Amino acid sequence: MNKLKSLIDRVIIDLSENKSIETILLKVQTISYYLKDDDFSSWIRHEQNGYGNDEYPLPDYRKVNCVVKIDVSQYGSMAKNMMFPCEVIKDDKICERLTHMSVFESLNEIEQMSTNKEDGNDLIKAVSWYLVQKYMAPCINGNILVANQHINMSTIQTIVSQFKSKLLAFFLELNDKMDWDINFEYLSAGYKTCIYLVLGILKEIEFRFKSPYINAEKFD
Repeated sequence: MNKLKSLIDRVIIDLSENKSIETILLKVQTISYYLKDDDFSSWIRHEQNGYGNDEYPLPDYRKVNCVVKIDVSQYGSMAKNMMFPCEVIKDDKICERLTHMSVFESLNEIEQMSTNKEDGNDLIKAVSWYLVQKYMAPCINGNILVANQHINMSTIQTIVSQFKSKLLAFFLELNDKMDWDINFEYLSAGYKTCIYLVLGILKEIEFRFKSPYINAEKFD
């Protein structure tokens, strides 16, 4: 257990120092081996290798906001990269589908894309031609030649940030279960602030709801 605790402490240091996701995942892979937690191991394996090759559900933090850009021909001329106003589509489910993109790539790929300026500033995915013809084309005066979803790299980078936050939360919860002491001096000032804010909110809930008394964990 001491070896496992030591590995977790080292990952917490890496998280605080904003080390590369590759460095963090290699250590977390070792931790998952010692933990023997199937859910945790599956989550880490998919973050390392990417999603979409099996039925494992895509986490919500990998469904990010995007915009749709189109190339349109009209009266012999062509306009490129026009922003398509998805709100004009009356079907809410289709509008939601167009304005959100599922990101299946591994965390290493995401980090490389977000740091490689030569590849451009957007992650681009083609909109299915069925959606273009049935829902988008009737809203445009002209012929849609190309339709793509675009995610800015600053947005996609939040996937890495949210993974790191969830990983830290997992280790904090594990600390409670195993009765360990997490070395909080390893955490950055930002992480410490977030933790203290959450603890303060929980105490405030229990302080305010005394009659009837409500535990924070039962508060909705």
